[in-house]
Amino acid sequence: MGGTCLNVGCIPSKALLHNSHYYHMAKVYQLNSNIFFSYFILFCAKSQSGDMEKRGIDMQGVELNLGNLMKSKETAVTSLTGGIKMLFKANKVGHLEGHGKITGPNEVSVLDPSGNVVDTVKTKNVMIATGSEVTPFPGIEVLKNILIVIQYFPTFCEKLKIPINLNLIE
Repeated sequence: MGGTCLNVGCIPSKALLHNSHYYHMAKVYQLNSNIFFSYFILFCAKSQSGDMEKRGIDMQGVELNLGNLMKSKETAVTSLTGGIKMLFKANKVGHLEGHGKITGPNEVSVLDPSGNVVDTVKTKNVMIATGSEVTPFPGIEVLKNILIVIQYFPTFCEKLKIPINLNLIE
């Protein structure tokens, strides 16, 4: 459930960004323990609970565990999509999976991946949630012909034998 933002856009990006911030703080503490003493207390508590390892940060030597980092992102997405399902159920709202197509006045058809109609719903109102577009930043050219979905990024880098550098622009 949910759209691009929840499944492959905003939420996964923010989960990765949040955990990369923890990784950065751990690395900075490792390099200069005097400056970030208060953060160290936070890290001690989190690392003792295993939370940092679940976030993809191995506190022994402060190394990044990409597999755990991606699992953590997936946990955040699964939790939120599950929350939407729970809210639908609690409020007696049904949902249909597929692509929607307005096929008549007050009528929406649900299409499967092949484009076949699998269900038709008659309704009083139709709401179209169109999402939004990325706001361009002055001086930054967005490559429109290349799209690497975050969940496939590590595999993409591995196959091309390039180092994994993930830069996020919000």
